[in-house]
Parts: sequence; C-alpha cells; structure tokens
Amino acid sequence: MRGEKTIDLGFDIKVSVGGEYVHESEVTVRAPGLDKFQVHTKMQAYVGKALAGIAGMRGQLQDAAQDTNEDEQDTNKDEQDVMVLMSMGMSGDDYTEFAAFARKSLTNSKLASVGENAKLTDEAWLEIEAQGGMEAVMRILSAFTDFFFDALASKPENGKGKSLTSASHIKGRSTKKKPEPTPG
Repeated sequence: MRGEKTIDLGFDIKVSVGGEYVHESEVTVRAPGLDKFQVHTKMQAYVGKALAGIAGMRGQLQDAAQDTNEDEQDTNKDEQDVMVLMSMGMSGDDYTEFAAFARKSLTNSKLASVGENAKLTDEAWLEIEAQGGMEAVMRILSAFTDFFFDALASKPENGKGKSLTSASHIKGRSTKKKPEPTPG
C-alpha cells in the first residue's frame, strides 16, 4: 500500500518553514508504514466498517447509480467521493470519529506535508479551510482514506504473481463411509 498522493489545492496558503512564512499550494499525503501501524489498522477498520454499511445498502446504491448521468459515471473518481462513501456507510457518530482520527493522523505527522518541507499543522488546516472551505479539507482527507480503499481493491500476490488465495475449495474430510470391500 505504500505510496503518496499530492493534492493541488488550487490556491496558496501561508505556512511556516524554519521560522519564515512561505506560500504553498500543494499538500502531499503518504500511506502509513509499520512505524504508523496503529493508524494503518484503525483506518482499515473504519473503511471496512463503512464498506459493510454500504453493502447493506447495495440495492439502493444500484438504483441510484442507474439514475445518474452516464457522463458523470465516465469521469475520474473525484477525491470527495471517498469521504461521501465513508459517510454513507457509517453512522453520524462513527463518521465524525473517523474523520477526526484521519485529520489527527495527518496533523504534525510525516504522513502529510504542505509543499516540500512544511508539516500539516493545525494552523495550516485553518488556512486551508479559510481559503478553500471544508471542501478543500475533505479533499485531503479523501486522498488519505483512498489508500485504504485501493488496498482493499488490489489482490495480494506471492512472488510468482499468483494470488495468495486459492480459487479452488479446500477439500475436507468426507463424512460418508467408504464402502467396505466385499469378501471374496
């Protein structure tokens, strides 16, 4: 799942780098590694919970998808869609807890940076919200959360390019008795 995504905010924000303010317009988010194991596992759990909630609404989502314009379906996935999916699959309290955890995980962390060198601080979050509204904040959270959706969509493989899961069923013991040989 390793990787990083850069979000072009479309506007500049002021951030402190080495005691001086600079203007930056990009935020980069990074997938957590073993050093951020708790973040990784908790984000997986949140995404799993949301997907379970969405699976329960599958029929409703299929009906809604048929009603949308085909042109909208052909466009690239908007980063905002990830947070919308999360909110659809979770209760209000669960979604609020998840969003706060994702934001906290990115704040003052190596998991996010503004420009090349600045940390994504509380002050930077406020600047982002002031310049681009909550939509800009959600774009950043969506890009981070998308790592976990991508990880669920990709199939793990062994070194030989074969899936780690078996396509055939594991054979269990038969409960039927073998026919006894007839005396000869």
